[in-house]
Amino acid sequence: MQRFYDGARVCFVGDSLTAQNQFLPRIIDCYRRQFPRERIEFINCGVAGGTAQCVLDYLEDDVLIHRPTHAVVSFGVNDSWRWGLQFPSDQKRYEHLLCAYETFQRSLTALCDRLAECGVQVILGTPAPYAEYQASDEAAYPGGYALLAGYADYVRMLAREKHLPLCDYHAYLTRQM
Repeated sequence: MQRFYDGARVCFVGDSLTAQNQFLPRIIDCYRRQFPRERIEFINCGVAGGTAQCVLDYLEDDVLIHRPTHAVVSFGVNDSWRWGLQFPSDQKRYEHLLCAYETFQRSLTALCDRLAECGVQVILGTPAPYAEYQASDEAAYPGGYALLAGYADYVRMLAREKHLPLCDYHAYLTRQM
């Protein structure tokens, strides 16, 4: 992936993993050390609880207001309706999970299209894997890893289809886990 150019305005668009994660400060630090004369503006547009549909609904006020040249877009965790995995495995649960997945597909695709229409270079990021086998204070949702893996697969496919750069968080973090 090419680096951001001097004068770029880069919005990081996503859910709480974007809003509260430490990768953005590390990226900013890397650019400041490697390219001290270049002025690149990094803007965190992550929203806790956010989904691709939510950002699409508020794109003008939350992202486009910053006049970005680039948008690093990563969704899927909240979009997945993963908490529905706690309910009995029946037709109703399946329909909810399918509806959530189809909404995610439509919303993420529309978000990429809308950003491109506005002249914004989109960089897609896969969702983080669901760590259902790691120790935690919260009860795990069995099947959560497979569910999020499917969302990551869709993001990879969309990146290929639209010829967009991809940051595959899911694959990287899966290897680390």
